[in-house]
Amino acid sequence: MNNPYSQGALTDVRFTQYHDDGEESLGPVIATLSLGGSATMTFKMKDRYYKGLTKTGRYNPMEFVPPGAALYNERRALNQLYGTMPNAQFDILRRQMYANNPAALKSNPVLVTAHLLHGDIIIMNGAAMQKYYVVSNVDAAVQHLSEPLTNPIIAQGCVDWQSSFRVDLPSHQEGVC
Repeated sequence: MNNPYSQGALTDVRFTQYHDDGEESLGPVIATLSLGGSATMTFKMKDRYYKGLTKTGRYNPMEFVPPGAALYNERRALNQLYGTMPNAQFDILRRQMYANNPAALKSNPVLVTAHLLHGDIIIMNGAAMQKYYVVSNVDAAVQHLSEPLTNPIIAQGCVDWQSSFRVDLPSHQEGVC
């Protein structure tokens, strides 16, 4: 662990906001260790990628459509048509696609629910995890202190190690723990 920080959570103060840990200076691996009481973590796709629309309602036909996204097949087929017809005609097809599937604009579903006990660890591996997905930490209903210890790995070259506290750890191969 080269950058651990503690995120204490009492049941009265719930961490229900969905977020990612994709800060620029962090590497692609985020590990969370649950200390104390139980907690539940839920993961879902970011709205932008699930729905295919930005917060302002813009559609980008050049943007990657992740598997599991709403209208996955329809959006991929529509995006193949981009540039083969006038933009106005493409926009009509885009509006029809969403009008014919209003459920696609509703809130995206939880994809993974993880129930954590004391000592459990979750490792989120890969930059795509932070780019396409968000996580929410929800404490159990029992009054307790849950202390998830989040450990983002600092990306090389993003921190001035000469002016920072540094702990040298044994080197490892990617994907090997």
